[in-house]
Amino acid sequence: MKIRIGNKTFEVSKEELDGNPEEITLEFEGTLRTQEEEATFIENHKKDARTEGAEKAIRTKADELGLEIDGSKRNIDDVFKAYERKILADAKIEPEEKLKKITATLEEKETALQNALGKINEKDNEFKTFKRGMKLDKFLEGAIPEKTLLPREDMKLIIKNKLSFDFDDNDNIVPLDKDGNVLKDPTTANARNPKDVVDLFFKDNQNYLKGVEGGAGGSDSSRKGSKKTLDEFIEEQKAKDISVNSAEFNTNLNEQIKQGLVEV
Repeated sequence: MKIRIGNKTFEVSKEELDGNPEEITLEFEGTLRTQEEEATFIENHKKDARTEGAEKAIRTKADELGLEIDGSKRNIDDVFKAYERKILADAKIEPEEKLKKITATLEEKETALQNALGKINEKDNEFKTFKRGMKLDKFLEGAIPEKTLLPREDMKLIIKNKLSFDFDDNDNIVPLDKDGNVLKDPTTANARNPKDVVDLFFKDNQNYLKGVEGGAGGSDSSRKGSKKTLDEFIEEQKAKDISVNSAEFNTNLNEQIKQGLVEV
């Protein structure tokens, strides 16, 4: 006779059945469980597997961090406590020396940053000065009258020597007096128009203009001591076969102006 229990089949002989009709003993290797017992068995194995996997991961991470944990079983609390002990222990290792090193590193970085910023500011100032110089030259180019006795480049040198200019916060050209103060319009107290200052210069020094005789410095009455007029200087250079506006002419003119020998 065959007896089937669940997915297992057992053979029972007629003799065994006849010999003990009240009870039949089935022997086999293994464990026979009900459906409910099987579900419980599987779930418990899952829990054991998860616990073992977590413990293995904790052991691995603890070893990586160099943590010392007593006992073969290590839970997450053990790891946290060991990590806390390690941090406290490390913090006590020459804290003053560590602070000195960190401070020195920060100071080095700060110095490097300040040097870099200084170079940037230096380049910015150089470019700003160059740009302002170009702007002033362009302004003077347009402000100088058409008919001047000397070429415009020479007149720009003379004006820069006789007049002073600066720039305000908005990069506008402003004229200065001999003490370096901004020349103010007496009516509005605003900075004077630089074009008006250049016009006044040529009005007071008409000897720089072609076809105009006399003027400030144009006659003997306006000469100071042994100074020569610009016309006399030009004639003097021509007598030496030095062309007007040549490099030698300009050098001689600037030198004699500095020495106070030419009235400009």
